[in-house]
Amino acid sequence: FCFFGNTYNRIIVGSNGVCSFNATNAAAGNSLQIPGTIPSATPADLMNSIMGPWQDIDPTNQGQIFYELGGTAPCRYFKVSWYNSPYYGADNSISTGSCPGQDLRATQQIILYETTNLIDIYIQQKQTCANWNGGLAIEGIQNANGTQAVSVPGRNATQWTATNSAHRFTP
Repeated sequence: FCFFGNTYNRIIVGSNGVCSFNATNAAAGNSLQIPGTIPSATPADLMNSIMGPWQDIDPTNQGQIFYELGGTAPCRYFKVSWYNSPYYGADNSISTGSCPGQDLRATQQIILYETTNLIDIYIQQKQTCANWNGGLAIEGIQNANGTQAVSVPGRNATQWTATNSAHRFTP
């Protein structure tokens, strides 16, 4: 897959709605705090990544992450889905202190297409837990050194909700 001019054959799937080509941060996990808008050189584990959207969801106790590689070369696709994942701090999360009494959940999907290098992001449901991390989320892509990024208008480190939303990033 070609991403910002570089070719990759490995991807890391994070629990917070992020796919990254930055294998050096595989053990680090996803940052939990959104420090600001993209492009940004921090946090390092969001370099070279697709945020579909990046938000603080917690599939520890409930929710699921699925992935699939399909098709035949040179027309394969890679699909990852976060299904019915609770928001961190909401009911059914490992920590329920920030949004108690709220059963907030996210269902979203990222699809990468080989050869065309298209990226599709589908959001079936995105809610907001404003008491944790300011309820911020980012839907976009960012290059390897944090100098170039493209985000969906109104979805770059802001509070937002979505139902049945789709966006395509074209190289």
